Amino acid sequence: MRKWPSKIERALSTRHYHFSPREPDSSQQPGLKIVAGGPLFTSEYDQFEDVDHFELNEAELTLPPFLADLEKGCAQHIYETSEFCDIRKTPAPLWELIDLKHYASMSIQFSRACPFNCEFCNVTTLFGHRVRMKTAEQIIAELDEIYNRGWR
Repeated sequence: MRKWPSKIERALSTRHYHFSPREPDSSQQPGLKIVAGGPLFTSEYDQFEDVDHFELNEAELTLPPFLADLEKGCAQHIYETSEFCDIRKTPAPLWELIDLKHYASMSIQFSRACPFNCEFCNVTTLFGHRVRMKTAEQIIAELDEIYNRGWR
């Protein structure tokens, strides 16, 4: 028998806007909670009325309190912060959760923010102007990990 999830999590950037349903489909299981985060929802969460919980801004700061509240049964509708995380403390991606052969390209994140203020870009709105960079050791470890998992 198939075990249904208790919640659906979505994290999308603004370029995925037209791929995101206006109303997440929770009809598969009554009572299914919809949780959304990422740049798209941080910028336009008010466009998604059927989302139960939003993790806005940087997940390193908003996900822990959400998970703690969820466990206690008192999750709020919106979790947000005006702070920026120290990405030198951000854990490496769990590459073992994906099958790398299904991807035509692979990327890693080495920094967040931008010192410029281009009118067509929302990076500074989301991540600020003070550029935060991962350490060389973090970058090498992430590259080594995807290489060791067979990515070429």
